[in-house]
Amino acid sequence: NIIFRPHPWEIISNKYNTLLYDDLIQFSDSLVEPPFDYLKKVDVVISGNSGILLEAAMLNVYPLFWNNLKQETKYKDNPKDKYGFVRNNVVLQCDTIDDIMNKIEDLMIYKPNIRYLSKIYVDTIDTKFDGKSSKLAANIITNKIRST
Repeated sequence: NIIFRPHPWEIISNKYNTLLYDDLIQFSDSLVEPPFDYLKKVDVVISGNSGILLEAAMLNVYPLFWNNLKQETKYKDNPKDKYGFVRNNVVLQCDTIDDIMNKIEDLMIYKPNIRYLSKIYVDTIDTKFDGKSSKLAANIITNKIRST
């Protein structure tokens, strides 16, 4: 199954209101459904420049970066790798639909554990504070306050 999840602005601007959904294409409203709830339902995320790719990798959901050559550049960003996810090997870059389909076919045979790749952005991954970064931050701040 495919779950289509437009960016919140695309929902607000009604960009995809004419898209038909059926039993094979479901819709995830990014204004209502939190990213982690959405990611629990999928095995692969295909996206352009978006933080959802890192969130996917953190949850071991395979992130594919679609390097859409028609993508608009906004805010003087780098349309090829705005967040450095490709450069840092967190995501796999796909330049064509065929690239995406080939990778999905490969993943149907074998889906590797890729969660560790996001460690470059989330240092607590695979440590005793994995999933508890707010507790770690609170401990650091508390200790700093006590030492002054």
